[in-house]
Amino acid sequence: KCDFVFVCVPTPMRADGYQDLSYVENVFKNSTENPIYIIKSTVLPGTTTRLISRFSRKIVFSPEFLTERTAKLDMLTQNRIILGGNKELTAKVGSLYKQRFKNKNIIQTDTITAELIKYMNNTFFATKVSIMNEFKQISEVIGANWNDALNGFASDGRVGDSHLDVPGPDGDYGYGGKCFPKDVNAFILFAKKNGISLNSIIGGWETNKKVRKNKDWKNWNINCMGKIALITGITGQDGAYLAEFLLNKNYIVHGIKRRTSLFNTSRIDHLYNNTISNK
Repeated sequence: KCDFVFVCVPTPMRADGYQDLSYVENVFKNSTENPIYIIKSTVLPGTTTRLISRFSRKIVFSPEFLTERTAKLDMLTQNRIILGGNKELTAKVGSLYKQRFKNKNIIQTDTITAELIKYMNNTFFATKVSIMNEFKQISEVIGANWNDALNGFASDGRVGDSHLDVPGPDGDYGYGGKCFPKDVNAFILFAKKNGISLNSIIGGWETNKKVRKNKDWKNWNINCMGKIALITGITGQDGAYLAEFLLNKNYIVHGIKRRTSLFNTSRIDHLYNNTISNK
């Protein structure tokens, strides 16, 4: 009966590096005709077009541009909103966004272009991380002052001030997490299928595999993606350890105990009648 449905489900990396679309497809297998479906999940160019053809649904692709550490803030302060799809549908979705967000920088385009924009951003920033790690390696070998080098480099406004820290926010080198590794691999394979070799991105991935200690992309349990856990009757540090373990296994965690500040991490706000995840 609703007018809009946001599709925010995982698109994890399979063992062969390809994208797993089963969660997205299952949404539409159980969908109805009335709503406009707004896909926030990262999907490869052409995916939305195929979903429209297969399921005959009204679909707009609107990628999210969030970091795991500051997802809520990034959502509220996003500097642009991308809407890909039929112009009549994107206009309706644009009106919905304007009711909630002050940012009026709404870019309307087709679904394939909107999907490409998302991968351009993620693979660019992933490669930027790898480049910075290579710069740091050179700095250490030749005995340069890394902090001064970084300051001088980043002072050029064209460089941008994101994805420069080595090691990164998690204390490790390179990039991990649930976004960059899967998106880089999926896009490399997608481009190869279309006759393009993404040499810069491939080189960045090879660097990342060498410098990254915690190769967490190897440990994802796809079978756990989207599962829900309810924690009740456990308080204090035991509850914190259990919740952290489940979050790291890609569970969505519900808690019904009183609000508490169990976690010393910016990824988790609290466990109190909220759904929280490390996405």
